[in-house]
Amino acid sequence: MPQKTYPNYKYIFQTHNGILRASTAIDLGIPKHILYKMTEDGELIREARGIYRLSETEPLGNPDLV
Repeated sequence: MPQKTYPNYKYIFQTHNGILRASTAIDLGIPKHILYKMTEDGELIREARGIYRLSETEPLGNPDLV
């Protein structure tokens, strides 16, 4: 089964260094259900409550400070 891609939404994350707050992502046009689906599909990693990063970017150096 082909992997789903979200090129427009991934581009929004890439222009913000690969990490966004959920509220900012929604303000930029990414629907909440897409955030959940991208996380489920492995495209995003939920770093903390309301903080998402692209799985292809480097992990946060000190996630406790987010």
